[in-house]
Amino acid sequence: MRLLKRWAWWTIVGIVLAVFFVGYGYTRKAETQKYYNQAIEAGKQSIRDGNYDAAKLSYRDALKKKPNDDFATTVVDQLTDYQRGMKDMNNGKYADACQKFQRVANVDSGSSLLVQRSSGLATELKEVIKERKIFLKAYKKAKTLSENYEYTASNTKLAVILGYGSINESYYRDVYNNAKKLKEYNDRILRSLGYTVDDDSTDANKTRSQKYSKNTKQDVFSGISDSAASAAESKLTDAQVKQARKDLKAQGLNEKAFTDEQVRQVILRAKREGKSVKQVTDEFK
Repeated sequence: MRLLKRWAWWTIVGIVLAVFFVGYGYTRKAETQKYYNQAIEAGKQSIRDGNYDAAKLSYRDALKKKPNDDFATTVVDQLTDYQRGMKDMNNGKYADACQKFQRVANVDSGSSLLVQRSSGLATELKEVIKERKIFLKAYKKAKTLSENYEYTASNTKLAVILGYGSINESYYRDVYNNAKKLKEYNDRILRSLGYTVDDDSTDANKTRSQKYSKNTKQDVFSGISDSAASAAESKLTDAQVKQARKDLKAQGLNEKAFTDEQVRQVILRAKREGKSVKQVTDEFK
């Protein structure tokens, strides 16, 4: 009888302990799930806010509770690629950035918001890469034309770049600055050669069109008649023309880019304005 009572007592104790451990395990599991859910929601909110560092920390916190969770692991990988893509894009490595964004966009089981943002950026960068290729080719051609003294043709090529509506965006800053600098150089030379350079644009984002017209001798010599200008040119000696070419070369210009007639005009302008040829050629810089 006593043995039966002892067995019954231990049975009750066992049941109580079993209930306790089951309840404890359930409670612990519920708390783990709650902590996991909170971390996931915090991560989603951080992604919505664009705070990707905080988002990554939240998803890693979720993995502390569920180390093998596929969703949290996938989103951490997405965030890593997305941030690396942003870094590449900011450093001008557009092809590398596009590749990383496309990888994020191709994920099916992660963050849908990251997929959406990455897809948009990948599409945008593909267009940027395409446009930059066109612009760089145009600039290379324009530079070659300028080096061959074809300044008007060079500016026509540069219009492809400078006339692009979104040329002021950071994607094209290097190309824009180089094209603008080359055009300013071309225009300076054209003006010095007696050409009028007109820029019809009123807005940097609108298509730019440049017009170039050769000044007449009356324009160049400010009121001197054609016959007087011709007579003045005819009195210049070859030695004077040769010396003027030396002055042009001393100013860093290729004197071979100027015809004898243009050199004579420089000499006559210098005489008319009371300047030396060297002073007049300063305008070419």
